[in-house]
Amino acid sequence: MKLATVILNLSKEGHHVTREHVTPAELALLVAEHHVNAGGKPIDMDSDEKFAKRAITETGDTAVEVGKDEKGNATKKTVPARSTGDEKKRLMGRYAGNKVNAMFPGAMPQMPSTYEEAYKLGLGTVLPSSKLTEVKIA
Repeated sequence: MKLATVILNLSKEGHHVTREHVTPAELALLVAEHHVNAGGKPIDMDSDEKFAKRAITETGDTAVEVGKDEKGNATKKTVPARSTGDEKKRLMGRYAGNKVNAMFPGAMPQMPSTYEEAYKLGLGTVLPSSKLTEVKIA
């Protein structure tokens, strides 16, 4: 599974957040969650509707684990790539379960493999509200 650093637009006013180690599946979830507040453009695009130069920067994939040895030197080792089930579990631990289940139903869901697919999936998905947004204040 690919990993990238993503600059996500959270509002029409241009409030941006940088997220690292984002998979295509996570991008789909973030786009679905934020595209309405971002005026339909949660990722900055250039004039020909391609991702803007710095909006998504691929940084590697989940089959490579980066760490540090006892001397503090950077190390890399190959580990088994995440399955779609593992990725869903990771997303469930990070985001509202009802939203993850709505986007990726089933134990081994089909997930996007590219950031372009993820973006389109996210724009076309309406997620259920989470319990925090359902609270009514008297």
